[in-house]
Amino acid sequence: MSSPTKRSLCLAVLLIGQAASAQILIAGALNELNNAGMELQAGIQNQMAQAINEKNWNKLVDITTAQAKQVNAVSDKFDALVREIDTQVGDMERSRGANPDAWGNTEEAQAERAKYRELKAQREKTVKARDQQALRLKNSLKDFFRLVQGLKPQDMERMGQQLIARQRALGSDVNAFVGAVQGLQAKTSAISGLAKPIQLKNDAKAVAFIVNGVRLDPGQKADVPVPADRVLKVRAEAMTDTRKLILEKAKNPTRNAAVAKSSPWEFEFTVNTGAATGTTTWKVTEESYEWSFPGNPDVPAGESSSASSGVFPTVKNDVFSWSVPKFFEARYGKGARKPFWLATRGSIDWSYVRKGSGGLGNKTEKKSEFADGSGLNISVAAE
Repeated sequence: MSSPTKRSLCLAVLLIGQAASAQILIAGALNELNNAGMELQAGIQNQMAQAINEKNWNKLVDITTAQAKQVNAVSDKFDALVREIDTQVGDMERSRGANPDAWGNTEEAQAERAKYRELKAQREKTVKARDQQALRLKNSLKDFFRLVQGLKPQDMERMGQQLIARQRALGSDVNAFVGAVQGLQAKTSAISGLAKPIQLKNDAKAVAFIVNGVRLDPGQKADVPVPADRVLKVRAEAMTDTRKLILEKAKNPTRNAAVAKSSPWEFEFTVNTGAATGTTTWKVTEESYEWSFPGNPDVPAGESSSASSGVFPTVKNDVFSWSVPKFFEARYGKGARKPFWLATRGSIDWSYVRKGSGGLGNKTEKKSEFADGSGLNISVAAE
């Protein structure tokens, strides 16, 4: 093996344990870690076995060098978790001050102080585990590379089983590393109050709700994350008989009909039978909503407002903005949730105009409809 190749292998080993740029560890990264561990244990083993059978020394070197890079990528996750904890602790100190004893005795201050101290303790555990696991992984990788560097090409077949066994041990150490960081990440998330989305269920029979961009038709459920500004924006869309009719006709126009305009607020189509022609238009002339939290004393006054979304010029007050209140596990218990019941009442005025010739005469009508939107179930988790 040439000296440049040896130098590249040694450099790869020295990379272990060094901090590198990495994004904050989030839940989605855990699958990535699992996949990395499985690849090191399974995929790399298969590639090594193939290289050994082929007595292809260069291929074996390429595989081991690539493996070192993968191990480094996994090892960076511990450093990312430490940085995530430091970011949260730093944000709390900038917001409230460096001395948690001076944060006051309000319920929120007490909860924040407990979270702060737990995060500080969690950082110590994470740093200790990182140092132990990184050293173990670094030594395991060195042992593996030492074996590879000491081999001669003619010894590859004879030493094949020992090579794979050493690589298997390295894969096991990687999986232990992955398990450690996963456990610490889960604990950090629990302390931080993460992964506790707002749970929603639409119990209204005649209104669809669009909550922070997530649509819930009658009967549907969904989870949405707590927004950074804690403002939940709910848009209502009354599903009255006329609205259902024009939406269905837009999807399945009748014979000889051509759709010219189609939306939940306006529908226009033309008919040409040969003997008669006509244009029909359904249009919302006024649509408005009233909002309330009926019978719920836990909703603070002044923490909500309604506005028009602008989806259609004649639609008013179809958006309700609500500041999601905080409450704390220290008082209500771990895993506690508080339910809120949001109701709305919608009214729609429609105009119907048909202009035709032949057998299709002119016709104009007006129609008013109402929709009861009781209601949207909102379940907020304690922090």
